[in-house]
Amino acid sequence: GNEGEEGEKKQKKKKKKKKDARATGLRARIQELHARLNTNDADTTPAAGETCRDFFARTGEHWVRRLLERRGGDGEGERFSEKELRRGAFGLAQRRYEELEPLLKELDELELEQQEAEREAAEAGKKRRSKRS
Repeated sequence: GNEGEEGEKKQKKKKKKKKDARATGLRARIQELHARLNTNDADTTPAAGETCRDFFARTGEHWVRRLLERRGGDGEGERFSEKELRRGAFGLAQRRYEELEPLLKELDELELEQQEAEREAAEAGKKRRSKRS
């Protein structure tokens, strides 16, 4: 009887190590994506579930400023109509949105997977504690 219990304990430890490694891997990938995407800048990062149009509506001024900086916007030289500025700024925002969209979806999926793994680990911990009592 004792050998069976020992084998079972080893199996459970292996499973836990696998889950811990998965959770650590998920955290590392999430941190890597956040760093690569510079997601802490709300002006350049779409919010979860935000459409491109909503993203631009919220961050338009940022993209207009960036467009003017790129075009040497010191107020001198070429003048742009409001419509040209908005169109150019929307183009910048749209490129950023399209660049980030698949990565943000991956990030959302990874974060959900991590939450699930943490929930499973917490439940497993509760079960272990209740068996000891």
